[in-house]
Amino acid sequence: MSEPIEGEIVLHGKELAKFNPADQAIAGYRERYMPIRVADPTDKANAALAKAGRLEVKKTRCAVENIRKDLKADALKFGQAVDAEARRITAELEAIETHLQEQEDIVAKHAAKLAAEAAAKAEAERIEAARVAEEERLALIAKVEALEREKREAAEKAEAEERARVAEAKRKADEEAARIAQEAAAKAREERAALEAKAAAERAAAAEIQRIKDEAAAREKAIRDEAEARERERQAEEKRKADEAARIAREAEEERARKEAEAIAKAKAEAARPDKDKLAAFASQIQNMSPPELSTVEMQAVSAWTTTQLARLADAIRAKL
Repeated sequence: MSEPIEGEIVLHGKELAKFNPADQAIAGYRERYMPIRVADPTDKANAALAKAGRLEVKKTRCAVENIRKDLKADALKFGQAVDAEARRITAELEAIETHLQEQEDIVAKHAAKLAAEAAAKAEAERIEAARVAEEERLALIAKVEALEREKREAAEKAEAEERARVAEAKRKADEEAARIAQEAAAKAREERAALEAKAAAERAAAAEIQRIKDEAAAREKAIRDEAEARERERQAEEKRKADEAARIAREAEEERARKEAEAIAKAKAEAARPDKDKLAAFASQIQNMSPPELSTVEMQAVSAWTTTQLARLADAIRAKL
């Protein structure tokens, strides 16, 4: 791009100076109108000021636009002339350039043809190589797939055998577990039955022991009650016997005193009889002594024993005569 000449700068400066009044007006507009603020929808005074200022600013703006159009009119015509001349020259140059390009293309097109043929050959070789490689790849894939299939089949077979082995082991383990569980359950039932039997036996034994204790306590109480009753009876009987013995003793003492008195009287009467006759008479008296009437068996036994002893004593006296 060529540098602008001094005359063009001066021309442009003079033309652009036509905008100076607008610059001066903008400073005044900014100072007068920018402080305007409408407080609210009822602030009609400031709204009127804003409208008047806007119209004034619009008028200046329209004037600036007219100046712009006037200043660009000559420039637009000049630009159009420049474009037309450039198109004419460019057309003549392009005709020469086209001829030269056609001449250049003879070699270039041949080279391009050779390059295209080489590229086609290379492409065909590439395609053939790709086809062979693809066939080899497909063969390799088929081989790999066959190996994978064999491996998978072997793995599936091994897995099936392992599953069968595991299933069989699980079946045996389940059977063994079931057997152990059944034996454990049977043993538990036996132990539970034994424990229940033992508990029942212990309860029965405890009940029997308690029954025996109760019976023993009852027997002991009965024996104690019977002993107490017998003791009371014995005490009563002893008291009765004592009373009876006292009575018998009294009666015996009275009888003895009476007989003693009679004996003394007879002794006095028979003092003159011989001693042997006296002893014989005394033995007869002893043997003929009558026992008192007794009510108890014990005292009656004592009385019978006494009678027997008196009879023996009488016989002993006679034996000595």
